[in-house]
Amino acid sequence: MTTAEAADRLGVKPATLYAYVSRGLLRRERTPSGSRFDAADVERLALGARRRARTDAPLSFTSELTSIEGDGHRYRGVDARALSR
Repeated sequence: MTTAEAADRLGVKPATLYAYVSRGLLRRERTPSGSRFDAADVERLALGARRRARTDAPLSFTSELTSIEGDGHRYRGVDARALSR
């Protein structure tokens, strides 16, 4: 696949493709007409990204002052809705 085709398939910019190459996630072959990417590698990466994007895992954020979880938001241990009243 050409750089443009691979970037389009993955929904990323060409610079991101080269970041994937440097991280070892994607292989590139240099040719006189430009870079070529293995279609199977691109597809594997595309399917993996889709699997990660579809996860239904709840997001949870906690700090010294706040907690944002599926059951609500807390500020210093107190429900944020109660504080807003």
